[in-house]
Amino acid sequence: MPSALWGHNAALKPRPYDPARAKALLAEAGYPDGFSTDVWAIPVTRAYMPNGRRTAELIQADWAKIGVKVNIVTYEWGEFLKRRRAGEADVTMMGGTWDYPDPSELVVWSTCDAIPGGNNVSHWCNKEFSDLVQKADVVTDTAERAKLYQAAQEVYYNDIPGVMFADVKGFAAISEKVQGFKLHFLGGQPFGGVSLKP
Repeated sequence: MPSALWGHNAALKPRPYDPARAKALLAEAGYPDGFSTDVWAIPVTRAYMPNGRRTAELIQADWAKIGVKVNIVTYEWGEFLKRRRAGEADVTMMGGTWDYPDPSELVVWSTCDAIPGGNNVSHWCNKEFSDLVQKADVVTDTAERAKLYQAAQEVYYNDIPGVMFADVKGFAAISEKVQGFKLHFLGGQPFGGVSLKP
């Protein structure tokens, strides 16, 4: 969950860059010589992913160091979404720009219930995670909801169905003549109450 959103679990730190450990884990999993896989690159420009192809190339270069051969795949956006929702991708990119400041919009993408509709693109299903999210969605106390979402994030972090590698900050250039403008921390930018100084 992004650090700007309430319910963020600050105790979960990025994993260290450790190619030697990655190689050891691959060997432990039965892949001492690595393996080959497809990585689907997002074909459109988004704030969270300005260049999907280039990002896939960076993943390809890093994974090559541990013996994983990456074939970069992409499709036209509509086809990409259709195939990804159907679960065709081994490894794929996804992202989102949030419509409202509530964790429920974020974590619902990873529940078991989100698989049939195609929103859970990893097709990962963890009952503990889904139960925590479902409970958080009906509790009305914000502090209690935050604890439940933080616990759900811990389950996600430990299972690793996905790796988060972008948390975009918003910026806007405005003239000193503009008054009442507040940068919206989610996707859209409302302009209600904005005017020019006389």
